[in-house]
Amino acid sequence: YYDDTKPDGDRLFRIGQEGHYSGEVYKRVIKFWITPANPVKSVGSDVEFKANAMFEDGSTDDVTARCLWASSDTEIVSMNANRASALKRGSAVIRAEYIGYGNSTSMIVE
Repeated sequence: YYDDTKPDGDRLFRIGQEGHYSGEVYKRVIKFWITPANPVKSVGSDVEFKANAMFEDGSTDDVTARCLWASSDTEIVSMNANRASALKRGSAVIRAEYIGYGNSTSMIVE
């Protein structure tokens, strides 16, 4: 984001300092996590992941629907939004990204 608190010539673009606009209050994210952590599932089953953010004021919010979700190996685990489908045996890393923040967990398929 553009940092306009510095005088002309000293302005910077900050990375990783974006926040979440909630109503009239702009809140900066200080923690971002996904659940469940490291699920183990059988072929043919699904897992619904959730993503949460904690903001500088201590409040938390379910940001699942606002995340981009991905699987490191779509032959083992396919993703449809936050729902992971176990296709064949193996493991894949499930990643969620929210306004520049990311977190991941592994999913093992037996």
